[in-house]
Amino acid sequence: MTTEHNGNWATLTLKTGSIEQSAAKKHILSTVENTVIGRSPDCQIALDPHEFVTVSRRHAEIKLVDASWQINDLGTTNGTLVNDRPVSNNQQLESGDRIILGAKGPEFSFECLTLNATVMVQPSEIKVDIPEPEPSPSKSENKPTETPEVVAANATIPAVQEIVKEPEPAQAPIAKNAKDRVKEQKLSAENESIAEPKPEDQKLTPAKAVVNATVSEIKTTPVSKPVNTSPNTLAVDSGKSLWNLISATELGQIAENSQSVLALAFSPDAQVLVSAAKDKTIKLWNISNQAEIATLTGHKLAANALAFSPDGQILASGGADKTIKLWNISNQAEIASFSAHKLAIESLAFSPDGQTLASGSKDKTIRLWNVANQAEIAVLTGHKQGISSINFSPDGQTIASAGADQTIRLWNKKRN
Repeated sequence: MTTEHNGNWATLTLKTGSIEQSAAKKHILSTVENTVIGRSPDCQIALDPHEFVTVSRRHAEIKLVDASWQINDLGTTNGTLVNDRPVSNNQQLESGDRIILGAKGPEFSFECLTLNATVMVQPSEIKVDIPEPEPSPSKSENKPTETPEVVAANATIPAVQEIVKEPEPAQAPIAKNAKDRVKEQKLSAENESIAEPKPEDQKLTPAKAVVNATVSEIKTTPVSKPVNTSPNTLAVDSGKSLWNLISATELGQIAENSQSVLALAFSPDAQVLVSAAKDKTIKLWNISNQAEIATLTGHKLAANALAFSPDGQILASGGADKTIKLWNISNQAEIASFSAHKLAIESLAFSPDGQTLASGSKDKTIRLWNVANQAEIAVLTGHKQGISSINFSPDGQTIASAGADQTIRLWNKKRN
């Protein structure tokens, strides 16, 4: 008997005219068996043979391989398209991909969620057994024996402590003569005048402690200001703040954006901070007073990547609208705008000389551009999934890229 891997969830939804019909056409994909799509009634997803005449009896196959979903065309005449591109054998799928069976065939929407491994923490009991102090001798038979007071300073060990009075030495026998009786009366009066023990007469000794530490009992409290401003402590605020990394003190807080902030970049002179938000705006901020300098608009979808040229005169932005825009920082004017990739742009980087701009995209390609005329210099391919990060070496001769395929690749910028 096979067991479904609940950590890898995926669905395939046939695109129809209404939301209600789409919900009825949603299929949950098996994680242990291959899912075949076609007009044959033997297929796991069987399509109407009269409605979809261009679909083969066994058209395409989707399967889970090593925690990733893959699609394979089963040698059909009309082919299978993913995001309008013909699929190759065992092509990997990502959440949100559009699958079309043939040029004018039915369209499906693929969604998946892969959960990372979770480490389970079992409750543990920590016991600290320390012998109790021996009882202190009483000063007189008329006074009751004092009991130790337990003080719990906080919830961490060794914070549970016990205050115990220092035992006083026993009094020597008193002689029964007139001179000694006077001394005894004075000593008794002095003892009666001491109502509470002095702090210096108290001693802290560890007491018994049993601590049950479970994950559910560990709670954190948000901190709006740094609690400790010592160089070794950095308190993280929930808002967008500027921090002095040496003294761990807040320098200022920038006004809230209307929507989530997706990218940040400092100018080379550290005087300007630029932010890109989900509301499709790009804002320039003055670091000295946290005031807004300008708002740049023009992207049709949100910008995901920002980069300053080394001289700080040009800002490059790229986003989900597949375009790259170049901005003049001095007058905040748009210099150029050009279509750069087939899918969303995730990363941008200038070469150290400022003459080349590199862009990484979800379309799995890295493209190099001439900043002066926006001409494409080269296309680098090799990643099996989207590019999420890209950077130049300090000498500008090597490009590093990384992405969702869990690999880092190094490229030589010199052309053969």
